[in-house]
Amino acid sequence: MVKKAGYEPRVEAREYWEGLKESKLRIQQCQSCERYVFYPREFCPHDFGKLEYTEVSGRAKVLAHTIVEKTAHPAYAAHTPFVMAVVQLEEGPTMMTHILDIAPEEVRTNLEVEITFNHSYDLEDPLPMFRPVNR
Repeated sequence: MVKKAGYEPRVEAREYWEGLKESKLRIQQCQSCERYVFYPREFCPHDFGKLEYTEVSGRAKVLAHTIVEKTAHPAYAAHTPFVMAVVQLEEGPTMMTHILDIAPEEVRTNLEVEITFNHSYDLEDPLPMFRPVNR
């Protein structure tokens, strides 16, 4: 298992990481403008409003992607080649992630994907990764 070296999430990110441990994707939503926000932060970047966590659908579409052929990170080395992608959640924000359960050359822009927490990466904390819908 690949362990982190003394990493402690920022206060505003704790609920995000706790949700991942429960296989739930929680991101922040502004209480005044109602926009969703990702990455975790202290206040809304749109109107400086108060942010609260909410569980979201976990559905997204691929905006951009690349195939990673080589990596030095031990948790990922056994999985090359793999797809790194920027996905846009149905709720609006974008995330950097891996696309699983599809041949790397089959990944396309606008591919509909859904979150998965069941993957073979040997990580201490779960990471949200995505797979094509209906696979």
